[in-house]
Amino acid sequence: MARSIRAIPQKTLSPDDRASFEQMIERIRPLVGVHLNKQPTPFILDTRILLDLARFPVSRPTQSRVAWGGYFTYSPTYTSLSPEQRWNYIAWLAGDENLNIQLFRIMRLHALCAEFTTPRRLEAVVALHDLYVRSQNDSVAQSAIGNILTLAYAATDPARLESWLSEFNPTTAIPTDVLVRCYAAANIESSGATLLEIATRCNFKLGRGMGGRRAAIETAIREIAERWGRHSQTTVIRTVVEQTPTLPTIVGYGDTLVMWAARALGLAQGSFLFDRSEAGTFMRGLAAAAQEQVRSQKKGSAPLDGLDLLNGILNGDGGIVQFDLSGSADYVMTPEEEAILADKLERAKKVVGVKIVKQEWDVFSYWSGRSNESPESVIIRSLPIKTPTSPEPWNAPTPPTYATASYKALTPEQRWWYLDWLAGEPVKPLETFFTVRYKGLESTYARLALDKLRDQIEAWMAERDPRLLSKNIFGLIEDLFERSSDEYLQRAALEQLMPTYSAYGDAERATAAFNRTPISTEQAARMTTHLWEAGGRIDGRGLLYIARIGGFNHTPLTRECFDPIAERATQLLAEWEDDNGSISDLPVVAYSFGRAKKKTLSGVYVAAEIARQAQEEIKAQRRSAPRTTRMSADEIEAERVELADLPTNAGDGPAEAIYQQLATDATLATTYLAYGAGALERGDATIAVAFLRRAAEIDPRSAASRLLPLARLRLAEEQSAAPVAHPAE
Repeated sequence: MARSIRAIPQKTLSPDDRASFEQMIERIRPLVGVHLNKQPTPFILDTRILLDLARFPVSRPTQSRVAWGGYFTYSPTYTSLSPEQRWNYIAWLAGDENLNIQLFRIMRLHALCAEFTTPRRLEAVVALHDLYVRSQNDSVAQSAIGNILTLAYAATDPARLESWLSEFNPTTAIPTDVLVRCYAAANIESSGATLLEIATRCNFKLGRGMGGRRAAIETAIREIAERWGRHSQTTVIRTVVEQTPTLPTIVGYGDTLVMWAARALGLAQGSFLFDRSEAGTFMRGLAAAAQEQVRSQKKGSAPLDGLDLLNGILNGDGGIVQFDLSGSADYVMTPEEEAILADKLERAKKVVGVKIVKQEWDVFSYWSGRSNESPESVIIRSLPIKTPTSPEPWNAPTPPTYATASYKALTPEQRWWYLDWLAGEPVKPLETFFTVRYKGLESTYARLALDKLRDQIEAWMAERDPRLLSKNIFGLIEDLFERSSDEYLQRAALEQLMPTYSAYGDAERATAAFNRTPISTEQAARMTTHLWEAGGRIDGRGLLYIARIGGFNHTPLTRECFDPIAERATQLLAEWEDDNGSISDLPVVAYSFGRAKKKTLSGVYVAAEIARQAQEEIKAQRRSAPRTTRMSADEIEAERVELADLPTNAGDGPAEAIYQQLATDATLATTYLAYGAGALERGDATIAVAFLRRAAEIDPRSAASRLLPLARLRLAEEQSAAPVAHPAE
């Protein structure tokens, strides 16, 4: 027997409302992107307007509910709207600008994007621009519309793109490789900022101290690119596209609206391999030439010609450029320092995972395919060292951590200490030393033959003898992981360590490594799986890390009270496991709803719920505790300054409110006593009495009770000694 569909109860439209509704439908029927009861092509969203009023009713809103601007999902659809919202959406499409809210703009944007795969593509682009203009009071929606419009112009009207980019700056929502193809399609050159961004993605690492020079470098890179383009009869962007191989598109990967539109318009056939391509070599040279040109101008000598520098780099003459903006290369070594550097390099080259090259351009050559070395960790002979001015490297500025740390970014003095540390000297290392060292080990680790790597790991897992550290790369990575406090390095090292702990069933080390590392949300599922496969357990800290992918956010309270919340989460986790079994028996994936509408319980979901409960309990404790226990050190100090600056009539008038507020906090008794005693010593009897009186009220057994009579006596003496003012005769 066929299953019947039960009609959803609805409020029947009045004859006038039905007539108005039908008129609106007739007005929107010709609009591009409007499809009534049908879907033109497969799309990531359902853009239909369904006129089955039995299952999808509409209702004219009351005057108080004309507009709706509440929260909506990332992918809103017509079916997800309420009856009143459906009426408003159709009315807005029909021309009622009073209903011009963000929800409807986003829905209209998705509907127009669906037309990119139909013959009405050009009409959709015109409608997109109209929607962009109509959204001028909504920066969020206008930015999203503008990004899609940038892609649409590149694919349909490249001549329009250049003028469009003069009024709209694409946001980071457009991936760089897609934006490069947009510029190439329009045969225009990009800004210096975009060229510098491409060069950075090509593993061009700028030196420290760029600061105020960034604008000059962007101008220089644009000027060199234009001169090179006129000479070569092409543009840098087109050269990048032609010389860069691509990876095939992964179906289902990056299915945001921007990426879907880029693929539909033929602008994204994959991901650019900037780093290993000829275009990557070219872009690094272009950025280095601009960098050196700016640097030469700063030195006060005759500025170098950027195009000549670029041609020299492309011809293999990398020695003409120092590739350093930090000023470190300006230092000229003494003969003694040159000899010391040679000795240090001789010792360092025997260390596993270390690569030494003559010039920085050799790093690029290695990275381009002839050898797989990490350019951040390679030691460059041409970079100077300097005799330290202190016994430790801490007096010099420290380069940024994991993301941009490199041997080149170190100052000459820091390079002196780094080379000594590599050779095993008793040097207290900077955090960045661990990062540079790790990048070299990671590169060597990836190049080892499988059989040799397996032998190394088995030897280390079996013995963990400190003497094996000299040659065992896995052990060295583990050692750096345990000694470093850089979160980014810890996350990178965890990617190498956890699969091995899992494979060898090392539950103890897997547990310790997982629970100490603030893993990212992208790592959470993988690392949790490895932990459970190794037989390890999560504690409260690890639970808070994986709870983030279950919707738990690390609020300021959580960061401030991380340890107490983690401790309570450990207790709650133990209670949950006593009642329900080990959390490791659950799947890792985030909970979801299937066709049967049954919730699939997962470890991530349980972690999120426990984290929320622990956080709420700590919140409640803080609310019930004295105010001073909830104050940070800076807040307490500010309170003390406020108390010290009270007027001489402290204890009376407006200042009394402050005392009333603080009187219940016993920890402030010592503060009042200190300020009262200080005022008494300075001879300010009025202030002394006010502070000592409050201290004695809070704690009658304190020294304030003994000092208060003396303060009152002095106050009485001051008042009796004060001259009596006589009225003017």
